[in-house]
Amino acid sequence: MNVCKAIVLFCFACSLMGCGKDEEVIYEAKFEQRFVIPSGLNTVLTHYITIQNVYTDCIRRTQNAGLAIEDIKKIQASFGKLRTYLSNQDLDFIQDISIVVVSRTDPAKKVEMYYSEFVPFTVDEEIKLQSGAAELKEIIKEDYIDLEVRLNIRGFVPNAVEVVLDASYVVY
Repeated sequence: MNVCKAIVLFCFACSLMGCGKDEEVIYEAKFEQRFVIPSGLNTVLTHYITIQNVYTDCIRRTQNAGLAIEDIKKIQASFGKLRTYLSNQDLDFIQDISIVVVSRTDPAKKVEMYYSEFVPFTVDEEIKLQSGAAELKEIIKEDYIDLEVRLNIRGFVPNAVEVVLDASYVVY
């Protein structure tokens, strides 16, 4: 019986050790950006679409929370999806996609914010994106960023497709 108590006590102690203090979320910010996937893309190359001057609203939101940018511990990607805008075209022609944030002051600073390594064949008009795990603070704190969309295509794109990136980030 003492062995059973010792095992239960050991398991309980181990579970408590795994519980750490979660970081407090200061706010979650959302933004959206429209862009066009051009027609005629081939299936051999990786295609890049650059979107410039995307407003993230980080500085104002941080000030509204009563903080300075220096008080932010980290910024990470949250929810992201790519959807068609004013059309019913399926996005199943996309094989994989990556959304990279690029610093406007130092274009060498690039971090993957969202990705989808394999887009299902039955995706319809919306692709749910996985959030990258990288730290975004050094880029998002600039308020205006550039986005680099990297696409690999699995099928012919019959016409230009206007899409919307719905994105959000969490500030700790």
